[in-house]
Amino acid sequence: DFNFPADVSRPMIMVGPGTGVSPFRGFLMYRRYQALAITRHPSSVGAWRGMDYHSLEESDSDDEGGRRVVNTHHKNRSVSPKSSNEHGLGEVVLYFGCQNRNIDYLYKEDLERFEKDGTLDALHIAFSREQEEKVYVQHLMEANGEEVHRMLVEKKGYFFVCGDGTRMARDVMASVIRIFQKHGSLSEDAARKHVIEMMKEKRYVQDIWS
Repeated sequence: DFNFPADVSRPMIMVGPGTGVSPFRGFLMYRRYQALAITRHPSSVGAWRGMDYHSLEESDSDDEGGRRVVNTHHKNRSVSPKSSNEHGLGEVVLYFGCQNRNIDYLYKEDLERFEKDGTLDALHIAFSREQEEKVYVQHLMEANGEEVHRMLVEKKGYFFVCGDGTRMARDVMASVIRIFQKHGSLSEDAARKHVIEMMKEKRYVQDIWS
């Protein structure tokens, strides 16, 4: 079930701290190809049979120094593909986390290029060890709770989680439940049931390990 969604018009949130980000790099390569295919051949929507993805250029993003998190949005993009909505594609947001940007920021150039060229609508990164108080992906999700609720509930989007199942996946699910409670005015029980329904609909998908 851990595959790129068939309905490309719906938004998608991906959560992959550490090596959990690896499959999402593949997702984003495919999404970039989709956007380029639509740009060149609008009639090809839903008819991709492969992928011709060339190596990414090195990102020219500036180092933010001691900032707690990277939470950047490039709204005015000039590099193809353009933002998802311009192609009828749903928004794509990635939450990634690592200890330190200079040590274990996996696929840095690729991820930042994906955001810069519009493949990613937003890249949220938690550098957990760059400050005294640890910051993880679930903290960023709750800080962007309104966005998460809009994409998953109002727009009926997809939610993918990949990585540690011992703690991270559980903490992420707890954050989603709290977001549904706060922004959907739901009880904890109702919010939990909504997550269960998403799982049944294969809109909340996990690839986790212990």
